[in-house]
Amino acid sequence: MKSMLEERKATILIVDDEKMVRDLLTQILSSDYPCIAAATVEEAMMFMSNGFFDVAITDIDMPDDSGFTLCDFIRKTHPETFIIVISGDVDKDKAALHGAIDCIEKPFDLVHVQMIVRRALAYWRLKQNRAFASPHS
Repeated sequence: MKSMLEERKATILIVDDEKMVRDLLTQILSSDYPCIAAATVEEAMMFMSNGFFDVAITDIDMPDDSGFTLCDFIRKTHPETFIIVISGDVDKDKAALHGAIDCIEKPFDLVHVQMIVRRALAYWRLKQNRAFASPHS
């Protein structure tokens, strides 16, 4: 019998101004996880305000605002959401300062993206199982 955590499907927010990138990430990840895609930082903030996502994958160079603004918003409003940054010119130290747990450099390898998402969700499940099992959390 599976626990509630094992049965619950992780949800992913994909944020990129390039439709092709959004569609590609949604296509490769949606077979395993429910995905919502946003084209702007503003749209992503609206989705985050109205729901919960286990992982947010965001581009940094967006036309309406910086992806780092979104990272800061997520850290403040949903600190349990894992943030993965995608960029053609990624500064891993800066991304980490804004709460990113990993960075993906464009152009990216699809298998690598899937591996990073799986690793983030495995870590999330481990944290949740520990919190669920601990009477002091």
